[in-house]
Amino acid sequence: MIGHRVNQEIMKLREYHQNIPENYTYHKPLELEGDWKVSTIQEAGVDTAALYNMMNLVLDKHNYMHSILIIKGGNLIVEEYLNGWDPVRIHRIQSVTKSFTSTLVGIAIREGFIESIDDPLYKYLPEYSSLFDDAKKIISIKHLLTMSAGFEWNEMATYYVDPEKCDSHLADASGDYIKYLLEKPVITEPGKVYQYNSGYPNILGYIIEKRSGLNITEFSYKYLFNPLGIKRSYWMPVIGEDRPSCAGGLRLMSRDLARYGYLYLQDGVWEGNQIVQKDWIEESIKDIMDSGMGVKYGYLWKNTKSLDNKYDIFFASGTGGQYIACIPDLDVVVVTTAKPFTNKGDEVAMLLLEKLIPAL
Repeated sequence: MIGHRVNQEIMKLREYHQNIPENYTYHKPLELEGDWKVSTIQEAGVDTAALYNMMNLVLDKHNYMHSILIIKGGNLIVEEYLNGWDPVRIHRIQSVTKSFTSTLVGIAIREGFIESIDDPLYKYLPEYSSLFDDAKKIISIKHLLTMSAGFEWNEMATYYVDPEKCDSHLADASGDYIKYLLEKPVITEPGKVYQYNSGYPNILGYIIEKRSGLNITEFSYKYLFNPLGIKRSYWMPVIGEDRPSCAGGLRLMSRDLARYGYLYLQDGVWEGNQIVQKDWIEESIKDIMDSGMGVKYGYLWKNTKSLDNKYDIFFASGTGGQYIACIPDLDVVVVTTAKPFTNKGDEVAMLLLEKLIPAL
Protein backbone atom coordinates (compact mmCIF):
# COMPACT_ATOMS: atom_id res chain seq x y z
CA MET A 1 0.00 0.00 0.00
CA ILE A 2 1.28 3.45 -0.91
CA GLY A 3 -0.29 6.88 -0.73
CA HIS A 4 -0.88 9.63 1.80
CA ARG A 5 -2.40 9.64 5.25
CA VAL A 6 -5.75 11.38 5.71
CA ASN A 7 -5.20 15.12 6.06
CA GLN A 8 -7.19 17.57 8.13
CA GLU A 9 -8.78 19.13 5.05
CA ILE A 10 -10.39 15.83 4.01
CA MET A 11 -11.37 15.10 7.61
CA LYS A 12 -13.72 18.08 7.48
CA LEU A 13 -16.03 15.89 5.36
CA ARG A 14 -16.62 13.55 8.27
CA GLU A 15 -17.95 16.26 10.56
CA TYR A 16 -19.95 17.94 7.79
CA HIS A 17 -21.82 14.72 6.92
CA GLN A 18 -22.12 13.35 10.45
CA ASN A 19 -25.89 13.46 10.91
CA ILE A 20 -28.28 12.26 8.20
CA PRO A 21 -31.86 13.44 8.85
CA GLU A 22 -34.80 11.05 8.62
CA ASN A 23 -36.33 13.36 6.01
CA TYR A 24 -34.02 14.65 3.34
CA THR A 25 -32.64 18.18 3.55
CA TYR A 26 -30.31 19.41 0.84
CA HIS A 27 -26.95 20.86 1.83
CA LYS A 28 -24.52 22.43 -0.60
CA PRO A 29 -21.42 20.21 -0.75
CA LEU A 30 -18.46 21.26 1.36
CA GLU A 31 -15.76 23.03 -0.64
CA LEU A 32 -12.29 21.83 0.32
CA GLU A 33 -8.98 23.40 -0.60
CA GLY A 34 -7.52 21.70 -3.68
CA ASP A 35 -10.64 19.61 -4.29
CA TRP A 36 -13.89 19.97 -6.19
CA LYS A 37 -15.44 23.33 -6.93
CA VAL A 38 -18.98 23.24 -5.58
CA SER A 39 -22.31 24.73 -6.56
CA THR A 40 -25.97 24.28 -5.63
CA ILE A 41 -28.73 22.32 -7.32
CA GLN A 42 -30.59 25.59 -7.85
CA GLU A 43 -27.64 27.15 -9.66
CA ALA A 44 -27.27 23.97 -11.74
CA GLY A 45 -30.91 24.01 -12.81
CA VAL A 46 -31.90 20.75 -11.11
CA ASP A 47 -35.58 20.04 -10.43
CA THR A 48 -35.48 20.47 -6.66
CA ALA A 49 -38.78 18.70 -5.96
CA ALA A 50 -37.76 15.69 -8.07
CA LEU A 51 -34.40 15.44 -6.31
CA TYR A 52 -36.07 15.60 -2.90
CA ASN A 53 -38.51 12.86 -3.91
CA MET A 54 -35.66 10.65 -5.05
CA MET A 55 -33.57 11.19 -1.92
CA ASN A 56 -36.50 10.54 0.41
CA LEU A 57 -37.16 7.33 -1.52
CA VAL A 58 -33.51 6.35 -1.04
CA LEU A 59 -33.68 7.05 2.71
CA ASP A 60 -36.92 5.06 2.99
CA LYS A 61 -36.30 2.08 0.71
CA HIS A 62 -32.60 1.77 -0.12
CA ASN A 63 -30.92 1.01 3.17
CA TYR A 64 -27.93 -0.56 1.41
CA MET A 65 -26.74 2.61 -0.35
CA HIS A 66 -23.65 4.43 0.90
CA SER A 67 -23.21 7.52 -1.27
CA ILE A 68 -24.63 9.57 -4.14
CA LEU A 69 -22.54 12.32 -5.74
CA ILE A 70 -23.43 14.46 -8.76
CA ILE A 71 -21.04 16.59 -10.80
CA LYS A 72 -22.67 19.02 -13.25
CA GLY A 73 -20.81 21.57 -15.33
CA GLY A 74 -17.59 20.66 -13.56
CA ASN A 75 -19.01 21.45 -10.10
CA LEU A 76 -19.94 19.10 -7.28
CA ILE A 77 -23.63 19.88 -6.67
CA VAL A 78 -24.86 16.85 -4.65
CA GLU A 79 -22.87 14.86 -2.09
CA GLU A 80 -24.81 12.58 0.21
CA TYR A 81 -23.50 9.77 2.44
CA LEU A 82 -26.09 7.30 3.61
CA ASN A 83 -26.76 4.56 6.14
CA GLY A 84 -23.83 5.47 8.35
CA TRP A 85 -21.19 5.49 5.63
CA ASP A 86 -18.04 7.49 6.46
CA PRO A 87 -17.22 9.94 3.61
CA VAL A 88 -13.49 9.67 4.32
CA ARG A 89 -13.40 5.88 4.14
CA ILE A 90 -12.27 4.34 0.84
CA HIS A 91 -15.01 2.13 -0.62
CA ARG A 92 -14.76 -1.22 -2.34
CA ILE A 93 -15.95 -0.52 -5.88
CA GLN A 94 -16.22 -4.11 -7.13
CA SER A 95 -16.19 -4.38 -10.93
CA VAL A 96 -15.82 -0.64 -11.45
CA THR A 97 -12.21 -1.76 -10.96
CA LYS A 98 -12.36 -3.34 -14.41
CA SER A 99 -12.86 0.07 -16.02
CA PHE A 100 -9.80 1.41 -14.18
CA THR A 101 -7.87 -1.59 -15.50
CA SER A 102 -8.98 -0.65 -19.02
CA THR A 103 -7.55 2.83 -18.48
CA LEU A 104 -4.25 1.35 -17.32
CA VAL A 105 -4.12 -0.82 -20.45
CA GLY A 106 -4.57 2.29 -22.60
CA ILE A 107 -1.76 4.01 -20.72
CA ALA A 108 0.45 0.90 -21.04
CA ILE A 109 -0.05 1.03 -24.82
CA ARG A 110 0.81 4.73 -24.90
CA GLU A 111 3.97 4.10 -22.87
CA GLY A 112 5.02 1.18 -25.09
CA PHE A 113 4.64 -1.63 -22.55
CA ILE A 114 1.94 -3.24 -24.71
CA GLU A 115 2.48 -2.91 -28.46
CA SER A 116 -1.13 -3.27 -29.70
CA ILE A 117 -4.54 -4.46 -28.59
CA ASP A 118 -4.50 -6.72 -31.63
CA ASP A 119 -1.44 -8.61 -30.38
CA PRO A 120 -2.07 -12.27 -29.55
CA LEU A 121 -2.34 -12.93 -25.83
CA TYR A 122 0.23 -15.74 -25.86
CA LYS A 123 2.92 -13.21 -26.88
CA TYR A 124 2.70 -11.73 -23.38
CA LEU A 125 2.41 -14.99 -21.42
CA PRO A 126 5.36 -17.17 -22.45
CA GLU A 127 5.41 -18.86 -19.05
CA TYR A 128 1.97 -20.29 -19.86
CA SER A 129 2.81 -21.29 -23.45
CA SER A 130 1.96 -24.96 -22.87
CA LEU A 131 -1.68 -23.98 -22.25
CA PHE A 132 -2.18 -22.26 -25.61
CA ASP A 133 -3.65 -24.61 -28.20
CA ASP A 134 -4.54 -23.40 -31.70
CA ALA A 135 -7.93 -22.06 -30.58
CA LYS A 136 -6.34 -19.98 -27.83
CA LYS A 137 -3.51 -18.63 -29.97
CA ILE A 138 -5.90 -16.36 -31.87
CA ILE A 139 -7.11 -14.65 -28.67
CA SER A 140 -5.94 -11.03 -28.57
CA ILE A 141 -5.63 -8.31 -25.95
CA LYS A 142 -8.74 -6.72 -27.48
CA HIS A 143 -10.75 -9.90 -26.89
CA LEU A 144 -9.99 -9.61 -23.16
CA LEU A 145 -10.99 -5.94 -23.09
CA THR A 146 -14.33 -6.71 -24.78
CA MET A 147 -15.14 -9.87 -22.78
CA SER A 148 -15.19 -11.89 -25.98
CA ALA A 149 -12.23 -14.27 -25.70
CA GLY A 150 -14.57 -17.26 -25.77
CA PHE A 151 -13.49 -19.28 -22.74
CA GLU A 152 -16.01 -21.51 -20.98
CA TRP A 153 -16.96 -19.54 -17.85
CA ASN A 154 -20.03 -19.60 -15.58
CA GLU A 155 -19.55 -16.45 -13.46
CA MET A 156 -22.84 -14.69 -14.24
CA ALA A 157 -24.91 -17.84 -13.75
CA THR A 158 -23.42 -18.83 -10.39
CA TYR A 159 -22.11 -15.67 -8.71
CA TYR A 160 -25.04 -15.26 -6.30
CA VAL A 161 -26.86 -18.59 -6.44
CA ASP A 162 -23.97 -21.05 -6.09
CA PRO A 163 -20.65 -19.27 -5.46
CA GLU A 164 -18.85 -22.51 -4.57
CA LYS A 165 -19.26 -23.55 -8.21
CA CYS A 166 -18.49 -20.10 -9.66
CA ASP A 167 -15.46 -20.08 -11.93
CA SER A 168 -14.35 -16.69 -10.62
CA HIS A 169 -14.33 -17.94 -7.02
CA LEU A 170 -12.70 -21.23 -8.01
CA ALA A 171 -10.01 -19.32 -9.88
CA ASP A 172 -9.40 -17.22 -6.77
CA ALA A 173 -9.04 -20.35 -4.66
CA SER A 174 -6.77 -22.13 -7.15
CA GLY A 175 -3.61 -20.21 -6.25
CA ASP A 176 -3.00 -19.31 -9.93
CA TYR A 177 -5.92 -17.40 -11.41
CA ILE A 178 -4.36 -17.16 -14.86
CA LYS A 179 -3.53 -20.85 -15.09
CA TYR A 180 -7.07 -21.76 -14.01
CA LEU A 181 -8.53 -19.60 -16.78
CA LEU A 182 -6.16 -20.70 -19.52
CA GLU A 183 -6.88 -24.35 -18.76
CA LYS A 184 -10.56 -23.78 -19.57
CA PRO A 185 -11.65 -24.70 -23.11
CA VAL A 186 -12.55 -22.10 -25.74
CA ILE A 187 -16.20 -22.71 -26.67
CA THR A 188 -17.00 -19.71 -28.90
CA GLU A 189 -14.95 -18.00 -31.60
CA PRO A 190 -12.99 -15.09 -30.08
CA GLY A 191 -14.55 -11.73 -30.85
CA LYS A 192 -18.03 -13.09 -31.56
CA VAL A 193 -19.82 -13.55 -28.22
CA TYR A 194 -19.81 -11.40 -25.07
CA GLN A 195 -19.45 -13.38 -21.85
CA TYR A 196 -18.61 -11.76 -18.55
CA ASN A 197 -15.30 -13.04 -17.17
CA SER A 198 -13.37 -11.52 -14.27
CA GLY A 199 -10.30 -13.45 -15.32
CA TYR A 200 -9.65 -11.18 -18.29
CA PRO A 201 -8.82 -7.95 -16.38
CA ASN A 202 -6.70 -9.98 -13.97
CA ILE A 203 -4.62 -11.20 -16.92
CA LEU A 204 -4.37 -7.64 -18.26
CA GLY A 205 -3.11 -6.39 -14.90
CA TYR A 206 -0.56 -9.19 -14.77
CA ILE A 207 0.73 -8.22 -18.23
CA ILE A 208 1.04 -4.55 -17.23
CA GLU A 209 3.07 -5.50 -14.16
CA LYS A 210 5.37 -7.82 -16.10
CA ARG A 211 5.99 -5.41 -18.97
CA SER A 212 6.36 -2.20 -16.92
CA GLY A 213 8.31 -3.61 -13.98
CA LEU A 214 5.90 -1.82 -11.64
CA ASN A 215 3.18 -3.38 -9.54
CA ILE A 216 -0.34 -2.13 -10.28
CA THR A 217 -0.37 0.17 -7.25
CA GLU A 218 2.86 1.86 -8.38
CA PHE A 219 1.74 1.97 -12.02
CA SER A 220 -1.67 3.47 -11.21
CA TYR A 221 -0.16 6.17 -8.98
CA LYS A 222 2.57 7.12 -11.46
CA TYR A 223 0.39 7.35 -14.55
CA LEU A 224 -3.19 7.95 -13.32
CA PHE A 225 -3.80 8.66 -9.65
CA ASN A 226 -1.09 11.25 -9.00
CA PRO A 227 -1.90 13.25 -12.17
CA LEU A 228 -5.60 13.07 -11.24
CA GLY A 229 -5.01 14.17 -7.64
CA ILE A 230 -6.06 10.85 -6.08
CA LYS A 231 -4.04 10.45 -2.89
CA ARG A 232 -5.59 7.39 -1.20
CA SER A 233 -6.40 3.99 -2.66
CA TYR A 234 -5.99 0.29 -2.05
CA TRP A 235 -5.86 -2.63 -4.49
CA MET A 236 -6.98 -5.75 -2.66
CA PRO A 237 -4.96 -8.85 -3.67
CA VAL A 238 -6.23 -11.87 -5.53
CA ILE A 239 -6.92 -14.46 -2.83
CA GLY A 240 -3.80 -16.52 -2.19
CA GLU A 241 -1.61 -14.48 -4.54
CA ASP A 242 0.78 -11.59 -4.07
CA ARG A 243 -0.77 -9.39 -6.76
CA PRO A 244 -3.81 -7.11 -6.94
CA SER A 245 -7.27 -8.00 -8.14
CA CYS A 246 -7.72 -5.95 -11.31
CA ALA A 247 -11.27 -7.26 -11.65
CA GLY A 248 -12.84 -6.07 -8.40
CA GLY A 249 -10.31 -5.17 -5.73
CA LEU A 250 -9.86 -1.40 -5.94
CA ARG A 251 -11.01 0.90 -3.12
CA LEU A 252 -11.39 4.67 -3.47
CA MET A 253 -13.27 7.59 -1.95
CA SER A 254 -16.47 8.64 -3.69
CA ARG A 255 -15.04 12.08 -4.50
CA ASP A 256 -12.14 10.40 -6.29
CA LEU A 257 -14.48 8.15 -8.27
CA ALA A 258 -16.07 11.38 -9.49
CA ARG A 259 -12.64 12.64 -10.59
CA TYR A 260 -12.19 9.54 -12.71
CA GLY A 261 -15.65 9.86 -14.25
CA TYR A 262 -15.09 13.51 -15.06
CA LEU A 263 -11.75 12.66 -16.64
CA TYR A 264 -13.63 10.44 -19.10
CA LEU A 265 -16.35 13.02 -19.63
CA GLN A 266 -13.59 15.50 -20.58
CA ASP A 267 -11.90 13.17 -23.11
CA GLY A 268 -9.00 12.33 -20.80
CA VAL A 269 -8.13 15.91 -19.79
CA TRP A 270 -7.81 16.96 -16.14
CA GLU A 271 -6.95 20.56 -15.25
CA GLY A 272 -5.54 21.14 -18.72
CA ASN A 273 -3.40 17.99 -18.79
CA GLN A 274 -4.05 15.06 -21.15
CA ILE A 275 -3.81 12.14 -18.71
CA VAL A 276 -5.46 9.49 -20.88
CA GLN A 277 -5.40 9.66 -24.67
CA LYS A 278 -8.68 10.85 -26.21
CA ASP A 279 -8.84 8.11 -28.83
CA TRP A 280 -8.53 5.42 -26.16
CA ILE A 281 -11.53 6.83 -24.29
CA GLU A 282 -13.56 7.10 -27.49
CA GLU A 283 -12.84 3.46 -28.34
CA SER A 284 -13.47 2.30 -24.75
CA ILE A 285 -17.06 3.55 -24.65
CA LYS A 286 -18.10 2.37 -28.13
CA ASP A 287 -20.78 -0.23 -28.91
CA ILE A 288 -18.42 -3.13 -29.59
CA MET A 289 -20.27 -6.06 -27.99
CA ASP A 290 -23.91 -6.56 -26.98
CA SER A 291 -24.08 -7.56 -23.32
CA GLY A 292 -27.91 -7.72 -23.27
CA MET A 293 -30.71 -5.73 -21.59
CA GLY A 294 -30.05 -2.68 -23.79
CA VAL A 295 -26.42 -2.38 -22.63
CA LYS A 296 -23.44 -2.33 -25.00
CA TYR A 297 -19.87 -3.11 -24.06
CA GLY A 298 -16.60 -1.45 -25.06
CA TYR A 299 -13.20 -1.85 -23.41
CA LEU A 300 -14.38 -2.82 -19.91
CA TRP A 301 -16.82 0.12 -20.06
CA LYS A 302 -20.56 -0.05 -20.76
CA ASN A 303 -23.04 2.25 -22.46
CA THR A 304 -26.81 2.56 -22.73
CA LYS A 305 -29.59 5.11 -23.33
CA SER A 306 -31.87 7.01 -20.98
CA LEU A 307 -35.40 5.61 -20.70
CA ASP A 308 -36.74 8.25 -23.12
CA ASN A 309 -33.90 7.38 -25.54
CA LYS A 310 -32.81 11.02 -25.43
CA TYR A 311 -29.43 10.76 -23.72
CA ASP A 312 -26.40 8.55 -24.23
CA ILE A 313 -24.92 7.21 -20.99
CA PHE A 314 -21.57 5.49 -20.61
CA PHE A 315 -20.73 3.95 -17.30
CA ALA A 316 -18.62 1.72 -15.09
CA SER A 317 -20.50 -0.60 -12.74
CA GLY A 318 -19.91 -3.06 -9.92
CA THR A 319 -22.09 -5.52 -8.05
CA GLY A 320 -24.33 -4.09 -5.37
CA GLY A 321 -24.81 -0.66 -6.92
CA GLN A 322 -21.36 0.81 -7.51
CA TYR A 323 -21.66 3.18 -10.48
CA ILE A 324 -19.81 5.93 -12.29
CA ALA A 325 -22.29 7.16 -14.91
CA CYS A 326 -21.39 9.85 -17.44
CA ILE A 327 -24.06 11.74 -19.43
CA PRO A 328 -22.22 13.94 -21.97
CA ASP A 329 -25.24 15.93 -23.21
CA LEU A 330 -26.02 17.01 -19.64
CA ASP A 331 -22.34 17.49 -18.69
CA VAL A 332 -23.05 15.24 -15.72
CA VAL A 333 -21.21 12.54 -13.78
CA VAL A 334 -23.09 10.51 -11.17
CA VAL A 335 -21.34 8.33 -8.58
CA THR A 336 -23.08 5.83 -6.34
CA THR A 337 -21.63 3.38 -3.84
CA ALA A 338 -23.51 0.72 -1.92
CA LYS A 339 -23.06 -2.41 0.14
CA PRO A 340 -20.95 -4.87 -1.91
CA PHE A 341 -21.96 -8.45 -2.69
CA THR A 342 -25.68 -7.85 -3.04
CA ASN A 343 -27.97 -8.16 -6.06
CA LYS A 344 -29.22 -4.57 -5.70
CA GLY A 345 -27.31 -3.13 -8.64
CA ASP A 346 -30.32 -3.13 -10.97
CA GLU A 347 -32.41 -1.28 -8.36
CA VAL A 348 -29.78 1.46 -8.15
CA ALA A 349 -29.60 1.66 -11.95
CA MET A 350 -33.36 2.08 -12.23
CA LEU A 351 -33.30 4.73 -9.51
CA LEU A 352 -30.85 6.73 -11.62
CA LEU A 353 -32.75 6.17 -14.86
CA GLU A 354 -36.28 6.73 -13.52
CA LYS A 355 -35.72 9.41 -10.89
CA LEU A 356 -32.39 11.15 -11.20
CA ILE A 357 -32.04 11.80 -14.93
CA PRO A 358 -35.48 13.48 -15.16
CA ALA A 359 -34.49 15.65 -12.18
CA LEU A 360 -31.31 16.71 -13.96
